[in-house]
Amino acid sequence: MSMTTYRNVRTYKPSSSRYVGIGFVVALHVVLVIFLIQVLGVRTFEAPPPPVKVSNIDIPKAEEKLPPPPPPDFKPPPQVFVPPPDVVIRSDAPAPPAAITVTHEAPKAPAPVMAPPAPPAPKVSVPPHVAKALDTERWYPPISKRLNEEGVVTLQMLVAANGAVEDARVAKSSGYPRLDNAAIAMARGGGIPVVPGTQDGKPAEMWLTIAVRFNFSN
Repeated sequence: MSMTTYRNVRTYKPSSSRYVGIGFVVALHVVLVIFLIQVLGVRTFEAPPPPVKVSNIDIPKAEEKLPPPPPPDFKPPPQVFVPPPDVVIRSDAPAPPAAITVTHEAPKAPAPVMAPPAPPAPKVSVPPHVAKALDTERWYPPISKRLNEEGVVTLQMLVAANGAVEDARVAKSSGYPRLDNAAIAMARGGGIPVVPGTQDGKPAEMWLTIAVRFNFSN
């Protein structure tokens, strides 16, 4: 069985007291607006702004430029005429001094410059030299031949002005003392014919370097 619930709806109706309250509030606002307009309008017109004073200000005028003064008029001073002095010629006046003649001597020519003496001519030197081919067979040591010793000995010899060998020394060895000694004995024993050297055309003592060769073909 269905049950139906019924609810009574109550219709709202405004009361007259509510309309009275709304009207009172509107009237209060109107009165307040009128009051404010009157108060502000009175205050606005009671205190007007002070009057503005206008004073004339004199603006200084620009200084007028004066034209430049005219240039001064310079006039030359008047010339004063001075008459020439009177010249009186007297017969007893002393004669003018005689003219003085000044003579100038011509400058002397400088003394000729003497040329320096010529340097002495260089000395002409001709070294000594061997007159002919050397023959070492006579001076070859027999033991060196048996041992097949061969070589070249470089000798330095002091050759006198007459062509004699005054001294002999080994400048470079052949590697065999017997061959070196044989070369010295050959030079000192006259086995090396030498032509002496000359100095300015005259025989002079000089050193001579030669090579003495020892081999089996000699």
